[in-house]
Parts: sequence; structure tokens; C-alpha cells
Amino acid sequence: MMKQLLIVSLLIMLSGCAAERYFGGNGLEALVYQQKHTIEMSVQDTARAQSQLEALFSTIEDQDTGARYFIEYKNKAAKSLLDQSLASYPRLQLKNDKVVLVNNKQLLTDIKLQVSFYVLKTEQCQPVQFGVEHSQLNCFSESARLKQVANKSRITGAQ
Repeated sequence: MMKQLLIVSLLIMLSGCAAERYFGGNGLEALVYQQKHTIEMSVQDTARAQSQLEALFSTIEDQDTGARYFIEYKNKAAKSLLDQSLASYPRLQLKNDKVVLVNNKQLLTDIKLQVSFYVLKTEQCQPVQFGVEHSQLNCFSESARLKQVANKSRITGAQ
């Protein structure tokens, strides 16, 4: 009886270990972080400046539709240029808190944009390999995770 119980428990333990598998596929690590940029423009050619502004809005809106814009302008010509550029993007005008336009006669340039938006950074991480000390160096989330464990103040987004 004892012998049968020992054999059954040994089989259960072995089948449990055999069923436990490590992930063998390719993993993907992701990190979302906030970026803040300040852009200053002096307008000499209005058509060129308008195309640059529209390209900037397009690039940022493709990355994050929840981006926030704080825009300062120096004079009425810069204000009309901004209005024309923003007219191409009606969703920027739907929310009052998304775009803030402020007249600032003290600016050194014609337009100053402060943009904050979130970026998704991904990296393909290879699975861990046994017998290899570092299967993939500099997989960004793995190194960030190690730094966070070592020093809690380095957690991404902590102020």
C-alpha cells in the first residue's frame, strides 16, 4: 500500500513538472512614458510655416490623440497662421483643454508651442535561455525592471 502511494505521488509530481513549461515564443515589452517638447518658430514665409505646423500636429496626433498643446503667439499674423493650421484638425478644437492659445507680446519668436504627449516604446525581447548568463542585453524593460528593484526611486514616471 505504501509502495503504491509513493509511486502515485511520484507520478503526480513528475507530471506536474512536465506540464509546467516556460514561454518559448517571442515576447514584446512595452513602456508608456510622457514627452514634453518646446518648439519656437519665427515666421518668414507663412505658407512654409503653416505646412510645418500641420506636419507637427499630424505627427503628434498620430502618436497620441490625447496630446495637450500650450501655444503662445506674439502678434495677430501669428494668431491667424495658428487658426488656419488648427482648422485642418477639427478634433483639436473640440476639447477646450486640449489647445490653449495665449497672446504674449514679450516672446522673442513669433510662435512658441509647448506640447506634452505619451509615447509607446516597444522592443522585441527574446525568451530567457538556460545556461546563458544574459540571453539579450539591453532589453529596455528588463534593465528598467532591474533598476527599479535595486532603487525604488527610479520607477518610471515617479517624481
